Amino acid sequence: MKTIKNKRITAIIAAIALMISCTAVMGGCNFMQTFIMTINGENVNSGIVIYHQYLAFNESHRVYREENPDVDMDAEDFKFDYETITISGKPLFDWVNDRAVELTARVFVVENMFDKRGLEFEAEVRSFMNNEIAMEWERDINYEQAVNAAQQYGDWAFDLVTFGVTWEELLYPAGVSFESFRFARVSGYKEAMLFHSFYGEDGTEPVPEDEWRAYFEENNVRFRMISTELEATEGEDMDEDDIDFAERFNKAAKEYLQTLMNRYNTVENATFTDISRLFNEVMKECPDCEEPYLTCECEPTDDDDATPTDDDDATPTDDDDATPTDDDDATPTDDDDATPTDDDATPTDDDATPTDDESIPTDIAAEVIEQTENLQDRFADIPEEVNDFYGELLVRISEMPFGVMEFFEDETAVGIVVRLETLGNKERNESHNKPKTIVDLRAKGFETMLEEYTNELVNNAVVIDERVLAKHDPRRFLPEETESDDSE
Repeated sequence: MKTIKNKRITAIIAAIALMISCTAVMGGCNFMQTFIMTINGENVNSGIVIYHQYLAFNESHRVYREENPDVDMDAEDFKFDYETITISGKPLFDWVNDRAVELTARVFVVENMFDKRGLEFEAEVRSFMNNEIAMEWERDINYEQAVNAAQQYGDWAFDLVTFGVTWEELLYPAGVSFESFRFARVSGYKEAMLFHSFYGEDGTEPVPEDEWRAYFEENNVRFRMISTELEATEGEDMDEDDIDFAERFNKAAKEYLQTLMNRYNTVENATFTDISRLFNEVMKECPDCEEPYLTCECEPTDDDDATPTDDDDATPTDDDDATPTDDDDATPTDDDDATPTDDDATPTDDDATPTDDESIPTDIAAEVIEQTENLQDRFADIPEEVNDFYGELLVRISEMPFGVMEFFEDETAVGIVVRLETLGNKERNESHNKPKTIVDLRAKGFETMLEEYTNELVNNAVVIDERVLAKHDPRRFLPEETESDDSE
């Protein structure tokens, strides 16, 4: 009886092992399941291919735009005709399927290279990665787009992104399990670690220090700026009083900022925080006429010390603690995401503050920012053309001498800017500038290498079951309004 019992236990363990192997990403079990593709004779879970169908479908819009620069895809009368459009000489959905196969094969190229180089995630990274992917599965598919928009333009841009369905709601009905989703997402983390294993500081082909520093200085501009928005001088709802105030305000704001700039002259003699404090003080509302102190014509009182004088305590001396340094807490750094703190842009209980209880409207507050802009990224598609005022300002800054203030203005804003040493923030260099520059320098070569390995794998080791692929039509990912239009 003991032998029979042991045989039963062995059989159960074997059955469990068989079940586990059948649920793996790649396995040889077939039973009732069918597979879109195999790699070197091994089945690939179809969910991984279907997931990449969705990515390829989204990518098709970008590729079409690149291949058809004369087509205005943003025009109101433009319609993306999914059934007739061709990409790279192929019907749209044929291109999507081929691209999905390539993206899937790339995942296994990365997997193979990751293992061969003996790489592995630390426990802390693995835990973070697993938690993040689990949250992504239940997160809206446009969440990342919203986060990126907020990081680039400000928190307000987050609300401009339209939310609809979660990854689970989109992919699970299409045949993508969480395990397939996770396997594909993990590949992105592995690809980043693989890149670092080649070109990182401890990699096999590290980027020389002088190379990345020279590239960064050539393609970036770092500056500190203080600016304020001007009042609109025309509009349907504006009367003569509104127009008169706007014109007086704009004139006074320009003259006052120029006065402050001339007083402090160079960034070494003052902090932008002091200029911001003085400017924001005159932006406070006069309780008598309800205009900013900058434009009001009321009789000044003994407490109205907002306008700087020769004896103004706000004027720093050579020994003034307000003189900016790389470590100065009073001056925002690159890590401040270009957003001033309450202490930077707004005066506190200073004696020069006209009123203690009035706040400054954010649209006219003089904000201090310090940031670095990549000129190559901004003008990559239009190297000979600058199409907006901010772009023109960046070019102007890149041609300015270091450490000297300059006044700027356009129809909507006025301000002061100073160009800083591009690599002057040592902490920022190590935490952000260096890693990003290494990616800029080596990403193209790394991408070419992965594409070559992927093409070799697709051409020599990938087999597609066209009958199964036909059952997983990428049209399932068409926008709902398109599907309804077709059905009418």
